Parts: sequence; structure tokens; C-alpha cells
Amino acid sequence: MSEASTFLDMIQSLQVPTKTFVEFDTDTGELIRVGKKGNDDNSYIEVDANSITEIMSGTKTMNEYKVVFDIGLKEYTLRERGDLETENDHVYNTLYEVPMFVDGDCDLTIFQDNIKQSWTIKVSKSLREFLNSEAVNINSNIFFSITAKYDPNILLRSLRLSVNDLIKTDEFNFPFESKFEFKNNVVSVYTAKYFETYKHEVINE
Repeated sequence: MSEASTFLDMIQSLQVPTKTFVEFDTDTGELIRVGKKGNDDNSYIEVDANSITEIMSGTKTMNEYKVVFDIGLKEYTLRERGDLETENDHVYNTLYEVPMFVDGDCDLTIFQDNIKQSWTIKVSKSLREFLNSEAVNINSNIFFSITAKYDPNILLRSLRLSVNDLIKTDEFNFPFESKFEFKNNVVSVYTAKYFETYKHEVINE
């Protein structure tokens, strides 16, 4: 056995501290430092020691990981970049039809307002307040496809907005532009599911 492999085996056998903290840049999710305690000068999260053993052993670098905000869990999590890319490819290639009949409050509601002749997109007050209180920065865009009813292959209009803009404002408006909108046609709304719960609501009076 070579000295190099013996040294690597020794490093991998080291006990990682039970409490381990990852410091990160909130704008990019890039890792700054991994250690036994967090530095108040940077944002940090406590992670499972097992999740960073490959960083500590040197078999993987900090650049292969990223801290992201998980909307479902409502907390920052440490993820491998490769896993994130695979999940994002799946999400953005999987269309989710926004349901019209949902009881209770939803994370995001898209209003088809035929009275004011606009699309209005709102994040729930509770989710927006939570994200703002945590100073969450999500550098992502979300897209909505307005299509023929139940047919995502017939695209009528696309809406795009920044998640950061959405959670910092009460609502986001897109005035009607096309004939199908002014005629109050029945349509479907599809999106790549980013939030946990959605609702499409039509306002006619």
C-alpha cells in the first residue's frame, strides 16, 4: 500500500465533529468555510456531519456543493451540485398544471382577473413574511405557460418573473395583451413546480 493511500485512509477514518457548520454566501450559495462553529460575519447552517465527510477527507471540494433554500422545508440545505442539476432538469422538463379548485391558502396563487384584465400572481402572506424575515435570496426565475384548456402543447402566452421580486412585493401584475384574454377564454396554467402548493383562480365579478 502506498504512503498516499495510507494517508488518505487515515484522513477518512478521522471522526468528524458531531456539530458541524457550513458558512456560505447568501447571494450565490457558494461555500465559504466548514468548521466546528459558525462565524457571525457570514451566514451559516448546521449540517449532519456525515454530509461533509467527503469535503473533510479531501475526496471532494467545497466547489462541488452549494447551499440552497428549500421552499418545501422552509430552510437552507447543503446539496451536491450534481444532484441539484439532475433535479432541476427533471423539474423544468416536467410541467405541472396549476389546479383551479383548492381549499385554503396556497403558497402561490395566479389570478386570471377578467374584470381588471390582468394576470395577478401572489405569494401567500405567511410564506412571504417568513422568507423576508429570514432574508432569503433566491436567484431564480419562474415561468407560467398559459395554454389551451388541458393542452400544454398549445401555448397562448408565457409569464416570467423573479422569485426575489415576487417575495418582496404584495403582488405581480401582467396586463392582458391577446384576444383570447379579452374574450375571457377558458385556459389552463402550467409551470415547473417550484413552490409546494398552487392555485389558479378566475375572477369574473
